[in-house]
Amino acid sequence: MNLRLGHKKKIELMILSLKEKLQGDIAVPGCGASSIASVPASVPTHPVLSTNPVATSTQSQVLQVSQRQANNSKPMFDVVKMITSNDRGKEIYNDYLEREDHGISVPERRVLVSIIAQALMSICGMFPTTLEKDSLAESLVATFPTLGIKEGEKLIYSHYFDSKSGGFIENALKRIRRGLPECRKRKRNQENRPHRKIPPGSIGHEEDEFSPEEIERFEFKIRFLKSIPPTSSNLKKISDDMEATFKYRQHQMKTKLTSPTLVFSEYPRMIDSSNGRLIFDDFMRKYPKAQNTEQLFISRYKENLRHFLRLQVICILTMPEIKKIRRSSDETKIKQLLVFLPANEDIEDFVKNRSPAERKNNKQPFLLCSGSMQDTLFFNLVIEDTVIPCGNNSTQAFNTLFASFFVFQVHYPVLLKPLFKLFEEWVFKISKSLSATTAEFISLLESPKYSFQTD
Repeated sequence: MNLRLGHKKKIELMILSLKEKLQGDIAVPGCGASSIASVPASVPTHPVLSTNPVATSTQSQVLQVSQRQANNSKPMFDVVKMITSNDRGKEIYNDYLEREDHGISVPERRVLVSIIAQALMSICGMFPTTLEKDSLAESLVATFPTLGIKEGEKLIYSHYFDSKSGGFIENALKRIRRGLPECRKRKRNQENRPHRKIPPGSIGHEEDEFSPEEIERFEFKIRFLKSIPPTSSNLKKISDDMEATFKYRQHQMKTKLTSPTLVFSEYPRMIDSSNGRLIFDDFMRKYPKAQNTEQLFISRYKENLRHFLRLQVICILTMPEIKKIRRSSDETKIKQLLVFLPANEDIEDFVKNRSPAERKNNKQPFLLCSGSMQDTLFFNLVIEDTVIPCGNNSTQAFNTLFASFFVFQVHYPVLLKPLFKLFEEWVFKISKSLSATTAEFISLLESPKYSFQTD
């Protein structure tokens, strides 16, 4: 087998772990390890834990396993016993029981996750199975419901473990392994890091096969769309023809219309018709199950919110993953979302005459607003020097901005990726699961001690 050194080392570690477990005296059904281990007496609160995760058969049992005989049964973990076996964990648990709101702070949650991740490795080995990690996440949220995210009657725990996006438990396991000398790996070159994978949408896997007759009909409608003026009486016809040519337009974007500028040259009505609504319409055609911004985000804060964009700015200033980026100022970060111009300044001239530094900071789509935060007169979407009027509704303008990343297959601005991931995963619900970063900020938003200051 042509294996890299890292792969060989991981296989050797797995074999060594299995050999040690086979020497144990107690077998636990439903768990990947044959021996049962207790949580180490003390786990440091630092995220990186260096305690040896391999268990011995003489350690005491901290895992309760259901006796269900079904093939798809999952092991059920005694999270309370795991946590209280650790001094710091016991202290947090006792404080939790005494609180009226049964809330758990972010630092406390990090300690608890580190403790149970260490315990999981002690019980199930250095590389627990997906079923074991999922079961631990479910058991944790069942024990501490405030750590879950409510969605109707459901209590979501996928931000603690998800087979695709990882989660807090997966991250803790990786930190523990990184602290072990035998598991350290060389860092990946930052320039070769993969870009964001854009969800394919409802048409992402369809074959692009069109008959000559279909292509001729599509081309005729496209020529008509180029020639028809964007007057109010023509809006219905423009919208209908944009919908009729949608699949063919997706095919064109994969083959020859490989940038937003090329798309606009073929479909100019995207620029000057319906205040950017045609872009959002294409987004909804591609993601028909996308949710509504007003219902799932704005309505939660309507008592304190007078301006939708103010909430966006507050998110930028308070999101932990954005705050920790020290190399860029808050002003630079905000300008990757929106830039304000005096009401009497020419928008087209501003976009064309931007300095190299301004162009570098705003390579991705952003909103250009006439007026100020207190008195915004009009919104424009800027994509590759193309200015698209978006009207005076801040929510509609943001929806068009968000849709443009998916319609034109462009990446989020680097500094604001956590903000847009929040809307992708939680508000529009395009992704099937929540990332750990998004879940952590949602927990902050839902905290009774947290409130938005919009003044």
